[in-house]
Amino acid sequence: MTASLPTSTVLDTDIDERNVAILTLNRPGAGNALDADLIASLTDAFRSIAGIDAVRAVILTAKGPNFSVGDDARRIAARLSWSAEETAADKKTMTDLIDAIRRCPVPVIAAVRGRTNGSAVALLLAADLAVADRGATFSFPDVRYGAVPGLFADLLAEEIGRSAARALLLTGGAIPAVSAAQLDLVQQVTGTPQNMDDVVSGWIRQIERAAPSALAGTKAMLAPGGDPQQAFLDSWRSADAKRGIRAMLEGREPNWNAADA
Repeated sequence: MTASLPTSTVLDTDIDERNVAILTLNRPGAGNALDADLIASLTDAFRSIAGIDAVRAVILTAKGPNFSVGDDARRIAARLSWSAEETAADKKTMTDLIDAIRRCPVPVIAAVRGRTNGSAVALLLAADLAVADRGATFSFPDVRYGAVPGLFADLLAEEIGRSAARALLLTGGAIPAVSAAQLDLVQQVTGTPQNMDDVVSGWIRQIERAAPSALAGTKAMLAPGGDPQQAFLDSWRSADAKRGIRAMLEGREPNWNAADA
C-alpha cells in the first residue's frame, strides 16, 4: 500500500502486507522509557492511522527486553522544579496519547515482554487487546517514590475495578503476567516469542473477518462519551451492514472491499 506513517528515532512504524500498522517503541537502551519525544511520536502515529482507511489493526510492541519502564527518569526529575502549570501541561501530553489510542478506529493490540511500569501500563490499558510473555511483570511503584499515581490510575480502576486497583496502587509492587491475566490487564499469556506471534496473528485473522465500519463503531461506542444507541442505528444504515447481511443470507463470507453495497 502507498500510505505511510510518521517515524522518528524513538518509534519505528510500518504498515505490513496485511494492512496492519506496527508501532515499535525504539529506546531499548533506556528501557523504552516514555520521554517527550516518544509520547509525541506515538500520538502522531495513532492520529495518522485514524486517517488511513486501509489499515485494519495496530500492533504496539517494543524493541529490547522490556516493553517500557514507564516515565523517563529525566522527565521525572524535572517535575521537581516545575510549576503546577508545567506539570499539568506535561500530564496533558500523556492524556492526549491515551485519547488517540482509545479513539483509533481500528483494534489496537499490545504485545508485551519484560517490564511494564507505571505510566506505561496506561498504553496497554488503552489498547483493545494485550498479550504478554510469561516472564513479563507489571508494576505500579509511584507511592514508593512519594508520588500519587498519574493518569494510569484512573484507567486501571476503570478496567479492573476500584478494589483491585487499590490493592495494586497502594502496595506499589509488581505482579507477574499470570496475575495480570487474572485481573484482565492482559487477555493472553504466552511461553515463547513464537507463541506470542501466533496469538497476535490469530487476533488479526479474526479482525479481518469483521466489517471495518462495525469495528470503528464498536470502538466509538465503548470510548468515553460514546453513544451506544446512535452507534447501533448508524451501523444498520451502513454499506457494510448491507454487505454483511447479504453475505450471511447467501451463505458466504462478506467481501468488505466490495464496491457494491
